[in-house]
Amino acid sequence: MAKVLLVDDDPFFLRLSKEFLKPYPDIKVETAGSPCEAIPKLQVGGYDAVVSDYKMPGMNGITFLKKIREQCINVPFISEGGKTPSSEAAGRQVGDGSRQLPNTTIK
Repeated sequence: MAKVLLVDDDPFFLRLSKEFLKPYPDIKVETAGSPCEAIPKLQVGGYDAVVSDYKMPGMNGITFLKKIREQCINVPFISEGGKTPSSEAAGRQVGDGSRQLPNTTIK
């Protein structure tokens, strides 16, 4: 079973994302309302991926990714949101060789 941590300051989006993943019984979803709430959960470990909003108060997605990488937490990280920089630019900022995925539309 895969364990995913969703991080977003919007409670509606967290609920919606969790609902969206319900049909996939092999994915266990946990949520955090901010990077500050997520970091202690990630320190405990056991997550297979993090899906994070980019634009959040206090700490954006790039800063959040830098913080977890500084702590040697090497879980795959997906940043989403309407105003995210390209992942190549993000990778240069973080220094982790991130790559941009092709744009896709879910129908």
